[in-house]
Amino acid sequence: MSLTGFTIASMMCGAAQTLDQMIIFRLIQGAFGAALAPSPVDHARPLSAGKACVVMAIWGMGVMVGPILGPTLGGYLTDAYDWRWVFYVNLPFGIAAVTGIWLFLRDTHRDESLKFDWSGFAMLGVGLGALQLMLDRGTTKDWFSSSEIMIYAVLAGLGLYLFLVHILTTQKSFIAARNLQRPQFHHRAVLMLIVSLIMLASSALLPPYLENLGGIR
Repeated sequence: MSLTGFTIASMMCGAAQTLDQMIIFRLIQGAFGAALAPSPVDHARPLSAGKACVVMAIWGMGVMVGPILGPTLGGYLTDAYDWRWVFYVNLPFGIAAVTGIWLFLRDTHRDESLKFDWSGFAMLGVGLGALQLMLDRGTTKDWFSSSEIMIYAVLAGLGLYLFLVHILTTQKSFIAARNLQRPQFHHRAVLMLIVSLIMLASSALLPPYLENLGGIR
């Protein structure tokens, strides 16, 4: 379901005619894409330890290769064809993936007692969203001299504070509180933070560098 929705949303992004349509369709695409992340874990859980490690290793390889090949392939498609093909290229891969899932994967047992923590998800979303807006627009709004940035800062602090209180006081929260007590969780979080800062920052800064400083247009 998530993969099908992601593929359809990609086609909608490619067919977008206005900026508003692109924002809405990208939001839909992101919602379906986020739901894809837990799928390998669910399918790997019933397997033996060895096979589960293989599944997670293959999935992790795709996660790392995507950000490397994506900008290169996207730049080629944009230069040779049109920017819309950056989204249309997802169609054959989506069809192949859906076909593979239909042929080789079987639905696993569902624990009906598990419920999605919408409250925790909403608090985390508001906190992180406001924080990102504050950091993104702060440079153009003179930071805390702007009332807009102040509002973002308050929402970010309040949202993250309520989320922290929520996961510490709720039995089945969006992020299990017991994970915060494990050193491995902290080590992996710090490692992912470092990798993401290096990878995502370079991906965001490379295009304006090549255009403005490198003279490539």
